[in-house]
Formats: sequence, structure tokens, C-alpha cells
Amino acid sequence: MATLENPDSALHASCLRMRQAGGRLLAAAQRDGAVRPDVTPLDLFALANALSWITDQAPTLAERRDHLLGLVLDGLRARV
Repeated sequence: MATLENPDSALHASCLRMRQAGGRLLAAAQRDGAVRPDVTPLDLFALANALSWITDQAPTLAERRDHLLGLVLDGLRARV
């Protein structure tokens, strides 16, 4: 996340491209009505980083990684 605003970081360009690609996928999912319209590419990037970080830092949560991802995805899903 620290690379978001630091163009001097070695990871800045790749993170920017990843966020842009995710943004295109997100826009398509939103056009299809699958994802809430208020979700931004930065939201997705932050959530993915948070989930990755917490399951890496807390081994007891690693076994619940799939469940936690499901919770995140449920929260992103558009309400019908």
C-alpha cells in the first residue's frame, strides 16, 4: 500500500498496472450488476492487501482464508 503514492518505489509501476487492470474488471462487473456501484479499484486493492496481510501475520487465521475471502466477496456483491 505504501507504493500507491510513491512513484520512486520499485513496486509503484506494477502496483499501478495491477490496480488499473482490477479497475477494468471491476467496471465490467459493475456494468453487469454483479458488484456494488460504490466500490472503487482502491477499495479492492486495499481489501486484497488486508486479507493477504492478516492471514500471513496470524497463522491461526490462515486456515480461514477462504472463509474470509467469501465474506469480502459477499460484501462487494450488488444487492438485488
